[in-house]
Amino acid sequence: MSGTVIIGTDLVLKMNNVIVGHAKSHTISIQGNVIDKSSKDDALWNTKHSGRLSWSANADGLVSYDDTLCNYSSLYDAMILRTPVTIISVNTAGTPVVTYTGSAIIASLELTSPDDDNATFSVSFEGTGALAKS
Repeated sequence: MSGTVIIGTDLVLKMNNVIVGHAKSHTISIQGNVIDKSSKDDALWNTKHSGRLSWSANADGLVSYDDTLCNYSSLYDAMILRTPVTIISVNTAGTPVVTYTGSAIIASLELTSPDDDNATFSVSFEGTGALAKS
């Protein structure tokens, strides 16, 4: 089998060109709207076609308030402003370098503070417009 396998640690999520700090994982999802165009003429089988696309991103990480990375406080401030942010998913090591970039709105932000464990955050972004690949 040929090809370079990318290690998840080398992929980072950035908000407004600043790395989402202390992230444990992140996910980029692309969804397609499937439109049913079946009619009585189709008899037994449904027929469908592809509609619009949408995308979202999620990240989970450890809470820190005192660093220069995009932390929980930065995410909170961006959510309260209710303006779109730029999301970038990029490979920071090795080649090939593939980058996904798009404008998104913070849809949810969660802070979890368990007893005798690390405080964590979860953030969800909903894309507005295209997710570009370069």
